[in-house]
Amino acid sequence: TISVSNPTPIICAGDTYTYTNAGANSYTWTSSTPNTTLYTTGHVTVAHPSISSVFSIVGGSLGCNSAIESSSITVKPLPNLTVSPSATAICLGTSQKIQAHGDADDFTWHPSTWLNNHQQATVQATPPQQQTYTVIASLNGCNKTAVSTISVLALPTPSISNLTPSLCVNETIRLQATGGLSYRWQSPNQLTINQQAL
Repeated sequence: TISVSNPTPIICAGDTYTYTNAGANSYTWTSSTPNTTLYTTGHVTVAHPSISSVFSIVGGSLGCNSAIESSSITVKPLPNLTVSPSATAICLGTSQKIQAHGDADDFTWHPSTWLNNHQQATVQATPPQQQTYTVIASLNGCNKTAVSTISVLALPTPSISNLTPSLCVNETIRLQATGGLSYRWQSPNQLTINQQAL
């Protein structure tokens, strides 16, 4: 009589399960379930099914075979998971909303640094430098991960040059800005001008 450890295991999709066989010198495992991989060496058998499967096991000793034993593995599906945005860039000092989408029961973000919350599907990130966040989605004890990378752009350092250091009354002063790609001037009377020089 042969025996196998835990004849009805439960695993998550993508996992393997290792059986320990006893009661014979050799063992032959078979399965009619498609896309199932089995590897047996000595008293150890490793099963890697893609879906819930049933296995037949026969033990052999001294030219005689045992009665057929069976084992069934239940394969639980992984949660569906996507993240948006998967990659983006923000300016230093601003924040970015990151959302995990899927049918999971729980979401956990790592690292939790610079997040307003690390256990919700939607979080707000304010990193001071480039940061990659990993979200772990859990459904019925099975996990799946996805990542979101936030690049942080340095702020420009604007400066103003006075092109007319001396002038007479009623003459116009000329100012020029540098340090950026675009410029917006705002006068004391709230007038806004979008150009580099005034």
